[in-house]
Amino acid sequence: HTRPICTLAARIVTEDDSTVVTLLTIADFVDKCRFEVARQLEGSSTSLQRVRVVSIVEATNVDALAAIPLFAESYLLAYKALSGGKSITCSTTGAAFPSITPPVAVIVDQLGVRSLIATRSVTGKSVPIICCIPGGASAFVRLWGPQSIGNLRAKTQLEADRTGRLVHEVGNELYQPMDGAVVRLPGVPAMYDYEFHPQKLGEFPVTRLIDAREKTQQDSDALLFATPEAYEKDALDAIRE
Repeated sequence: HTRPICTLAARIVTEDDSTVVTLLTIADFVDKCRFEVARQLEGSSTSLQRVRVVSIVEATNVDALAAIPLFAESYLLAYKALSGGKSITCSTTGAAFPSITPPVAVIVDQLGVRSLIATRSVTGKSVPIICCIPGGASAFVRLWGPQSIGNLRAKTQLEADRTGRLVHEVGNELYQPMDGAVVRLPGVPAMYDYEFHPQKLGEFPVTRLIDAREKTQQDSDALLFATPEAYEKDALDAIRE
């Protein structure tokens, strides 16, 4: 989820020499983000200076899912500082970044629903929010596309309503079917359902994560897919429709 954002940040500052990107992350990812941005901007030190990697979570060795609420708790204060044109300090390196023009756009990961809510609470609709989707467009279609070709989320709700069972219980079953059914998605060869899951996920809050992603996607002003148009044209066309 993080690497596409690093690549995007590097490309943004390459395209426009007046733009500064502030990349908010956690302590465990600071060095990795800085390395990835530097790799993309090799030989361009001036552009590299305009990507500010800032940790807003001090804790280290944090589980990926546990990091989400920790990040959300610190994000609001960080965004208030940025939107107020104030300086910001990296909680990991101690590096202080000077005040600059308030953000004109915010890019959040599709699991960043709490960051989206916090952003709206500070700047409302005046600052557009873009939801970054790091996975493939065809996988997106399977979860949220028309029911004729996917939309497991809608099917989950229908089945829960029909049976009276919990949405999350039904969702975990539908997300990991092993019936040998053939699944057809735009731009992807027909696959058996079990091919989507070469290994068992075990106990995993699949539907809760899908719900969080859906909220972020619906309430954002735009969706940004980290996938080449030439590679997934059919799936992207299906999403646009």
